[in-house]
Amino acid sequence: MTFRPGAFYAALGVLCVGCGTRTHPYQFSSPLLGGADVPPAFTGVPADPNARRRHPPADDTITVQNGIHRTPAEDPRPGAIRVASAQAAADVAATAAANGVALTLLPAAHRQEPDAPHGALHEPSDLRTLVGRRSNQDSVTAALAWSAELGARIDIDLTTPALPAHASGRARATAITAASLANTGKLLAWATSHDRTRDADAIEPGALLVFSRTESDDSPDLVALAIARDGRGVTEFIYCAGGAIRRGFLDLRHPDKRRDAAGTIENTFVRTGNRWPPKGTHYLAGELFANVIEPR
Repeated sequence: MTFRPGAFYAALGVLCVGCGTRTHPYQFSSPLLGGADVPPAFTGVPADPNARRRHPPADDTITVQNGIHRTPAEDPRPGAIRVASAQAAADVAATAAANGVALTLLPAAHRQEPDAPHGALHEPSDLRTLVGRRSNQDSVTAALAWSAELGARIDIDLTTPALPAHASGRARATAITAASLANTGKLLAWATSHDRTRDADAIEPGALLVFSRTESDDSPDLVALAIARDGRGVTEFIYCAGGAIRRGFLDLRHPDKRRDAAGTIENTFVRTGNRWPPKGTHYLAGELFANVIEPR
């Protein structure tokens, strides 16, 4: 095989051009799917000079705090850049210990066994403590179990996910999705026969929210439980999807908006699966909302 330097450098040049700085950002046909809980608002606004980068003081003096000499770049005062270091990590642990906090005992929901027992639920807002826990339940089974704990039991024959022993992650997700799809249909049939469907404008804590096309093409397939509603009319809800308990937000006044002008969340993404969606698929809670069911 003959090595041709000219051809090699020509190919390398093409690769470099492809990896170089673009004059415009890449555009994706669909958003990246994630499972992390989202804070209700940004901690700063674009006009805030401290929202993204913090600058050290103008002088070059070295400050002394707790007997530790710090350069301006390490100065923890507001407006200073904080740099990572072994001493900084030790300071975090020391401060926590001084305040009586044991870092090793802090909640780590993702490390618990799936569907591990939880504390008693007295009101819908107590469900916030479950966010991040792993679960092998489908969304309907989880939502109805929470509703029953809160005093609004619904008796229907639910389909249990068929989870074979040593099932792969994809097989497990497929079984849970199939059960959620079947159980959502059963719940809607029960709500219709018992006249429990309600106007979407009157969502109250404890109501069951039904979403369509989160995993399927056109069917209702996910159920959540509303836990709060703020002054803007944005509903906070809890649901089980993708093997974990998640928190979301819904604004039916602006179903296709993620955040308002102040940066506060209006709608969150509710598609969490690995199934490749067709072109034009919607993702936001407001876009996929279908029904409200009153369990009481």
